[in-house]
Amino acid sequence: MPETSAPPRIGFNALLMSASGDFRAAGLHRYTHAMLQALADEPGIAVSAYTADASARATLPAAIDVRPAPALARRRAGRIVWEQLGLPVALVRAKARLYHGAAYAMPALCPVPAVVTVHDLSFIRMPGAFPPLQARYLRLATSVSARRAAALIAVSEFTGRELVRLLGVPAERVHVVPNGCDPRCRPLPPADVAAFRARAGLPERFILAVGTLQPRKNLETLLRAYALLRRDWDANRGNGHAGDEAAGAPPALVVAGAPGWGRVDVRAHAAGLGVAEHLYLPGFVPEADLPALYNAALCLAFPSRYEGFGLPALEAMACGTPVVVSDATSLPEVVGDAGLRVPPDDVAGWAAALLHLATDAPARRALAERGPARATGFTWQRAASQTAAVWRTVLSAPQPVARAASSAR
Repeated sequence: MPETSAPPRIGFNALLMSASGDFRAAGLHRYTHAMLQALADEPGIAVSAYTADASARATLPAAIDVRPAPALARRRAGRIVWEQLGLPVALVRAKARLYHGAAYAMPALCPVPAVVTVHDLSFIRMPGAFPPLQARYLRLATSVSARRAAALIAVSEFTGRELVRLLGVPAERVHVVPNGCDPRCRPLPPADVAAFRARAGLPERFILAVGTLQPRKNLETLLRAYALLRRDWDANRGNGHAGDEAAGAPPALVVAGAPGWGRVDVRAHAAGLGVAEHLYLPGFVPEADLPALYNAALCLAFPSRYEGFGLPALEAMACGTPVVVSDATSLPEVVGDAGLRVPPDDVAGWAAALLHLATDAPARRALAERGPARATGFTWQRAASQTAAVWRTVLSAPQPVARAASSAR
């Protein structure tokens, strides 16, 4: 019988995975974890994932070869050092054929061709929204990847255009692979939602915002719009909406997320606007509770000024929760016609959109029907298959040509 060659081994940087159950398990952890779970079903490849979080290793499928990174990689400075010095050695020992960086970075002296995922370029567009050292590191790391990686994966068409425009990456080296949606995000039975609402101490009707509390999330605009909604609520009683709900009390506002850089004091802003008593701040919400939280909300408000993708909007739509998003960056691309879009600085527009959804049940039902249909186009299985296709393209190129293309700039 003819010999079968072993599948190519991919060294996957999973150092940002965290099973901590706190704010470290948001964002990039969720991308890395979901991608690795889906890649376990991808044929013809072997993935070795490097992570320093032992508990996170236990959550990955057996098909993923999980390799421990040293404890120093659990902290940012140690992670950067090990990425640059230890990881290249680990790739050689594993006989990896290709490296995948799940978030911006690759070793400057990478021993194999590299593919790197770039989630956004907010640290270039809005450097003041980051600690100065972090913004400089992200810019440096992404610039190295832009010059040396054989291919870059952008999570949206918008981010792909940003890579070409801001970092001069040739368009042919940029591959757009949209994020997926957690299959747990779906409409839930009303009894389950009611039980979660009671357990979490949430009001019966509320507008929801989800995201790290930082300046680029534009929560000040949301709070001003919410204050305007409450001020004008009585004036809009009996405004002719079918199924009009304006006769009742206005909905509360729930802002879920961990504190981030920039000292966004949401409660102080709310107090200054006279709406603090109607504001709920549950803090970071674990991934397992997000589907119930979305289901419990009247609608999701996502006024962010800059997003490379905007996962909360997609997840809320998948749950059948109406969404209002900023008409900016990647968000229109993700939402399509399944949500309302408002310019990020249009306070009156945000107040009007939220009032519309709070008082018009047929409008909410229409968006609740379109949202899940829109979300079905975004799956992690599809993202994993498209990512593996990029790997195969890089691996199929003649090695000297691929290496020369990686360092030509």
